[in-house]
Amino acid sequence: MFVESIGALVQRRRGKPALPRSPGEHRWYEGLPFPMRFHRSKMSTSVIPLIALGAVIGFIGTVLGIGGGFLVVPALIYMFRVPTSVVVGTSLFQILVTMIVATVLHATMSQAVDVLLALTLVVGGVIGAQFGARAGQALKGEQFRLLLALLILVVGVRFAFDIVGDPSDLFSVNTTELER
Repeated sequence: MFVESIGALVQRRRGKPALPRSPGEHRWYEGLPFPMRFHRSKMSTSVIPLIALGAVIGFIGTVLGIGGGFLVVPALIYMFRVPTSVVVGTSLFQILVTMIVATVLHATMSQAVDVLLALTLVVGGVIGAQFGARAGQALKGEQFRLLLALLILVVGVRFAFDIVGDPSDLFSVNTTELER
């Protein structure tokens, strides 16, 4: 994504338009059953791979407690060729609904939701979303993809360092006997 977005920015500066898909070029999943036309996204494809993508994102998001946007955004851009400006809003809406369900499940099944902490984070998130929405409108698709690629690279480097580096907080796990 990083290399592609840099290349697209260079092409744009040279005044060369992005290469559209060649006439007659189709991906393997476009021939699957249950085709649907998505007007805003300017694509026509089977809903099967989209439902599968949503299921994977929902599972990963619920298990790991992440929104999944860092997975769904590149997938929609590169696999389904959805315009970047449409991907952002679509991803946010999809993640909103998925995470509401995940939150309710976590709250009811394991009581693992700190409502006060979550509401505090929501206040900051709503404030940040105002700035993000305005900044997103000013960014071109290539710039957005470059920023997303940099974010994913930084997070990946951080995870890699945490895996190979010495932990800052050593701990041990002990078993305890429960009295009956």
